[in-house]
Amino acid sequence: MATNDKIYYGTELKLNINIEPIGGLSMADYRWEIDVYCNPNNKVTITSEDAINRINAYMVDRDNYILKVDTEKIGVGMVKCKVVAELPDENFSDNYRTEVNVISTGIEIVKA
Repeated sequence: MATNDKIYYGTELKLNINIEPIGGLSMADYRWEIDVYCNPNNKVTITSEDAINRINAYMVDRDNYILKVDTEKIGVGMVKCKVVAELPDENFSDNYRTEVNVISTGIEIVKA
């Protein structure tokens, strides 16, 4: 979707999430969790495990995933995605380094 697209509340939205490799690791190489929301109190959470099991997400290629989101679950407003990536890194006690980023999609959900 182009920047500043408006869609109507109730639409079932498909979001293509593309993350360029981080330190040579593609999205397929690490655990990730993505919260999709307009208001953080109403969010849909989709994980890399969900994508593996094709529950509300699926892989396009190693750096691209499609997330399926029912807008009735996230409400109205500007759609954002909070991405939490757990990158393998033996320099941390749990062997993972956490990276957090928030993406503005440019999509606005409005009431019909």
